[in-house]
Amino acid sequence: VNIILKKTYDGVGINVRAGTTEQGGGDNQRLQAVGGGSGENWDAIFGLEIANRKAIYGSQRDFMDSLTDDPRGVAPLATAVAYRRNASTNNYIDPGTDGCDASSTLYGGSVFRAQNPRQGGYCGSNEAAPTFWTVQTEKRNIDAYSAVTWRLNDRQELFADAAIGTARIYNNTRAPSWTSSRNYFYNQNSGQLESWYRRFAPEEIGGVQRNANRFLEQSWSFNVGARGSIGG
Repeated sequence: VNIILKKTYDGVGINVRAGTTEQGGGDNQRLQAVGGGSGENWDAIFGLEIANRKAIYGSQRDFMDSLTDDPRGVAPLATAVAYRRNASTNNYIDPGTDGCDASSTLYGGSVFRAQNPRQGGYCGSNEAAPTFWTVQTEKRNIDAYSAVTWRLNDRQELFADAAIGTARIYNNTRAPSWTSSRNYFYNQNSGQLESWYRRFAPEEIGGVQRNANRFLEQSWSFNVGARGSIGG
């Protein structure tokens, strides 16, 4: 808060700002209040800032909301959403033409039977990965500062100041997922060692925010003392 740089301030000032982004996401609001007063032998100031900023996700930007946005024009290898893998050969067990129908509505209806040239077919999506990317974190913070100065005489004064701050930060880097216990197991139905994988979508967990990493930062300081000169 800029009030920290001031020693005196008369009155109260309020500043309010709000904004958004053209392509969506990133809504932000900020409230700042500064004030102070002075007497015959004292000065007091305070400052307060409350700010809120929403996240921007990869899915909200046209140039990065799909693996097909690669400017090189290279055919993408779809992000795996669900698969069965033969643990002995490391190849996918092809789900078949209709094998991905059960998950086809996930990730905005982008799940389809994808093909890895070396490992075979699986259920994948070109939109799954950027759905959980935060290219700008969500942040909410409150900062406050106050200071008082008491002049004893022309050369000496007492002072006290305090500052506190708190910030809550949210970000996403990847989707929640599940892998079969110990990576692979013996499937009695197929008679082979298999590894199963499932990547969960926002539609299944109540939105991308439910998967966010949450961070809390807090700080405070308090100072009291005297300054001036002693003697002649």
